[in-house]
Amino acid sequence: DFAMPEEFRQKYVFRRVQDIESLRAALNNSSFEEFQNVGHQLRGNVASFGFFDLEKIAERLELAGNQRDQTLAREQLGLLEQWFKTESAAIP
Repeated sequence: DFAMPEEFRQKYVFRRVQDIESLRAALNNSSFEEFQNVGHQLRGNVASFGFFDLEKIAERLELAGNQRDQTLAREQLGLLEQWFKTESAAIP
């Protein structure tokens, strides 16, 4: 069982929405290093909040930045956006 208080998890989700904007801007500017950095930061802390499904997306975001793979980057950014919409809708 995961012991992180739900309130902390909710706050985390709302704060991470800014990552979508950062990733979008990095992708639009072909700044793959920034894209990789945001993915890396996200990957580094999502598991501590119990968002293990998001951790996989974050890993692939980081990989896309490392490989300068625009197709993978766009695909994973779309999955991230979808994850946040779903997760945000579930928060009371």
